[in-house]
Parts: sequence; structure tokens; C-alpha cells
Amino acid sequence: MNGPADAWGIALSTHGLVVFASVLVYVLTTRSASYRRPPSIAIAWVLGLIALPYLVLPIYLLFGRRKVRRKAARTHRSRQDGRHWARKLIESFDLPDATPAEVSLHADGVAACAALQAAISRATRRLDVCTYLIGRDAFGRETLARLVERARAGVRVRLLIDGVGALFVPRRELRHLAAAGVETSVFSPLLARRTSGPRNLRNHRKYVIADESSLWAGGRNLAAEYFEGDADTPAWVDLSFDLHGAVAAAAARQFETDWTASGGAGAPALAAASAASAA
Repeated sequence: MNGPADAWGIALSTHGLVVFASVLVYVLTTRSASYRRPPSIAIAWVLGLIALPYLVLPIYLLFGRRKVRRKAARTHRSRQDGRHWARKLIESFDLPDATPAEVSLHADGVAACAALQAAISRATRRLDVCTYLIGRDAFGRETLARLVERARAGVRVRLLIDGVGALFVPRRELRHLAAAGVETSVFSPLLARRTSGPRNLRNHRKYVIADESSLWAGGRNLAAEYFEGDADTPAWVDLSFDLHGAVAAAAARQFETDWTASGGAGAPALAAASAASAA
């Protein structure tokens, strides 16, 4: 007959195996996906898996894997010996090389709105728009109308919106965009999943790229409260800017990565496409 001591021993052994398996899952998934977590976050996950594996392991599997497997190839730059340590640090983050650019910061929402509309109108070949949400207001409708106008003018227009923000866009608006030739893709939709990341992985990038040479970006979603406000909502204080230069092409590569990860049809860089057509 097994006594209480034997029962405790079996329970502790089982718990130890669960802890070991939980930490092993964490290590293997982290190494296989080459995650680079800050030490504080890594320690927190490990301690949680040791203390409460039955609770923390399901949470980790649902929400702890923050990266999405990208379909678009990363741009590889040659790394030469003897470079300054700061340049090596920037390259370790896979950031684009520093290049000259003409940058304009927007003083307020009115200036940001004018710059946004100018960026959309400037596109003659390709217009890429990424946002978290689009307002169900006059500003949102006007912005979508400007995208439709560019698409009907022969510009390839692509709209990438986050899966949560897409819930607030009326279906008729999406059908209208598609009928006008605007390509739309939803990043990490809550139901019809296309990405391999967790459901809480959201895309909060907000930028507009015209012909890979002009970039409008910042913290403003495409809704009235982020710009001039309306009768019911005053304008919020936010930051945005626009620039012209090679940095816009780097932003276009990031858009392409997110776009293809969301299931959108990829497109070659405009410079490469121009060279191929000339040949």
C-alpha cells in the first residue's frame, strides 16, 4: 500500500517532468526561430515556466512567439571588416544604411493631412498604404476615395490593414475598393489566419509610400481624430513626417515583407522592374 510519502514523490516527479518539458519547449522554439529576446523577458518566461508550467506554457504557446515567418527575402548587405562599431550595431538590427533624405515634420494634423494627400496624389506607378485602422468617418471615406482615384488612374494601389482594425471597415467599402482595382490584404486576421504568429501579433505600422521614393509615416491612423478632428472628436496630438529619398525604398521593402506575409501578391522593386523593361 502506497503511503502519503509515495504519493508526494510521484506528484513531485510528474511536476518535475512537466517543468523540464516546458523549459525544453521554450528553448527549442526560441532557438529554432532565432528569437532575440531581451534578457529580462527571457528570464521572466523561464521563471514562469518553472513556477507555474501548467498556466504559463499555454500562454507562451499562444502569445509568446512574437515573430512571423517572412516570405519576402531580406536584403543582405556586405559587411566589411574595419567598419565603425556604430555601423556594425545598426547592421545587426538589419536596418537600412544611412542615406541623405529630405525630411519634413508636420506641425499639426492639418499639415499632416496635406502631406498625406500630397503623397497619395504623387504616386504614378505604385502606392502602398499600411495602417492599423481606417476611421468610419468623413476623413476615412475621403482617404479611401483618393486611393480609388489613384487606382483608376492606372497606379497599382495596395492597402494593408491590421486584422483588428479591419473589423471596423464596412464590407461594402472593401468591395468598392476591390471593384476599383485597389488590392487589399489583412494582416493577421482574427479568424481566417494566414500568418504563423500568435493572435496578439498586430501591425501598428502607419505609412504611405509613393513610387518607392516618397514616404509619409508616423503615429496617425487614417481617422479624423488623428488629424483635424470632427464635430464630435477633437484632434489628437500626434507625430508624423514625410521624406523623399532612398529611405522610402527601405520602407517599401518592409511593406513588401508584411504584404507577402499577409498573403498578398508580391511585386518587384520598381528600380529592378524598370531595368528589366529597359533590357
